[in-house]
Amino acid sequence: MSFLKTMRIIFTSLLVVAFLAWSAPGCKQKVRSYMPTPTLIEGWIRTSDSESLEIYLAEKKDTRCESHSDGHFLLTPTLSEAGIYHLQIGKTETIQLFIIPGKRIQVTIEMQQKHSTPNFTGDLSNENNYLSEYTSQQELNFWLKTDSVQKMEEAFFTTTVEEFTTQILAYQQKWQQEKGAFDSDFASIMSEELSLLSARLKLDYANGKMAVNDTLLSLSDTYDSFLQNIEIESEAHLMVPSYPAFLFSYVSYRLAQDTSLQKMSRVDGLLNTAEKILQPSDIQDLAFFEILKKGMNTDINETVRLVPSWQQKFKNPNFITEITKLQFDSKDLLKGVKVPDHTFETLRGSQTSLGKFKDKIVLLVVWESTSQSSISELNILGEILKNLKPGRKPEVLFINVDQNKYAWKSAVRKYKIRGTNMYLPTKGRQQFLNHYKIEKTPALLLLGKGGIMLNATAPLPSTGRLQLELSGL
Repeated sequence: MSFLKTMRIIFTSLLVVAFLAWSAPGCKQKVRSYMPTPTLIEGWIRTSDSESLEIYLAEKKDTRCESHSDGHFLLTPTLSEAGIYHLQIGKTETIQLFIIPGKRIQVTIEMQQKHSTPNFTGDLSNENNYLSEYTSQQELNFWLKTDSVQKMEEAFFTTTVEEFTTQILAYQQKWQQEKGAFDSDFASIMSEELSLLSARLKLDYANGKMAVNDTLLSLSDTYDSFLQNIEIESEAHLMVPSYPAFLFSYVSYRLAQDTSLQKMSRVDGLLNTAEKILQPSDIQDLAFFEILKKGMNTDINETVRLVPSWQQKFKNPNFITEITKLQFDSKDLLKGVKVPDHTFETLRGSQTSLGKFKDKIVLLVVWESTSQSSISELNILGEILKNLKPGRKPEVLFINVDQNKYAWKSAVRKYKIRGTNMYLPTKGRQQFLNHYKIEKTPALLLLGKGGIMLNATAPLPSTGRLQLELSGL
């Protein structure tokens, strides 16, 4: 082994040890407490659409405003806790921002097709610009580098996560050297963030393995050990960005170990597991909300069926309001609802519409050529369709949402995508994605004859559940 490689391993180990020491329960610096203080959040939204948007903090819904025609908005919530809040912009956009009560936060937000790009000025701009960069790049880069994550050996995956953690720590240090030190509250929260993110990545790996093999990992004892070092039900985590996702992964991990609940639907099993293992009502409420929110994107018909009974168990009225809103916003996607017609472009450049297929059962596959996940799922779908009996095969429409139609045509040839290929033009694309609540690709929708919705959240081919659903048609 070379000297440079040896030093790299030593440096990586030292950083990880330092991070673990900092994030150990007895070594953490507590976030400061504040008296309730008026706080100012001012911003400008840059978008091609002049429509007025409702804006509010998800954690403080009693203070709302609407953007003016020039995109300007002003919020003045009274806050008593420093932390990372969620700024809700309209129905679909959410921006994370770090706030200390009494500060003046200023932000310009560029609204784009898939994501919003915020640029902060004024108080806490250093922390918030870093948070924006961290949110949009760091975790994404991890998964881009580990596309075949489920094929990795457990030890190698754990090492990969530790290296990823080290990269983030090094990036934080470089940022502060170049742009100034972080506020102590923000530094404390980001330490917790990194600890929970690392734990969640490991849990997602375990959950993925158990879903495929239906057995517990050989490293499950190690997982249980590292979970003992995390304050799973700490109310201090409520303001940490990765905590909701960590909580969901943790509940999923525990459900996989509980054979008594596995005959339930997945959403129902997760809800019952959360109720069984989590004690503080605010933590339990957050878990219920995350499970139901994710359920709206993975099994909408079952989730909507479960909402009324589980709504009664929430203690926090804000979550009840949010779930009611999610349920209302999803009413056009439920089984039995007639879907609107849509216009697409064919490979030959002509126009066609969804209505032309109204006499058939249709599987809509929304994909992008830049999404490796899309390409992988399309390959698996091809194998599933080959094994279906002729009478069970739906009409498959591949709907591409690339920014560049030439990239789409090139991808169809490169990946040999056989079937009815269509392109969703820029005009009407965002409306289509918003209507079907498609936040990432690939996404599958199953339509019955007459253009009736059967399943707006049809399972991905890799889950193994799509073939069962198609066989039952």
